[in-house]
Amino acid sequence: MNASRLIVMGIAVAAAGGAGYIAKQMAAGPPPEVATTTEVVRPAIDLEEVLVASENLPVGLELQGQLNWQSWPSDAVNETFITKRAEPNAVEDLRGSVVRLAFFPGEPIRRIKLIGAGQSFMSSILPSGKRAIATQISADTSAGGFILPNDFVDVIMTRRNQTQTTGSGDGFITETI
Repeated sequence: MNASRLIVMGIAVAAAGGAGYIAKQMAAGPPPEVATTTEVVRPAIDLEEVLVASENLPVGLELQGQLNWQSWPSDAVNETFITKRAEPNAVEDLRGSVVRLAFFPGEPIRRIKLIGAGQSFMSSILPSGKRAIATQISADTSAGGFILPNDFVDVIMTRRNQTQTTGSGDGFITETI
């Protein structure tokens, strides 16, 4: 055999031996056993029962039992939350209330986001300074699906002019409300 082949073969055997030594060092035995206990130690946290939504509650939904009590850390309870200590019958008391602002599952129930049973939904969702009116709509005068929620539209009022006695014109005034 030629000398260069013997040198390459020697280097290969040395590399294989080094790899085996490193692998043996990495494959150490199992870690020493730690004494375990069956009792779970939990930190002492004061908990309080808070009324939360058990599902998505969209705007306008009438509550019929979609609420449940959930434990919350006492120091994280806001004064606007409904707690079992303060109102133990809140689930029954809120039955029939209407959702004014949406709730997500697990979100604490707050009275500010609800409308009491029998109260006006429309007046509670209108911003300050706005008002709602009812108009008669028929298939001939409606937008037929072109107006979608959250679209803005102009409302035009046409009325008879009571002050016009003579002159040209038909006696009607049209204005955008």
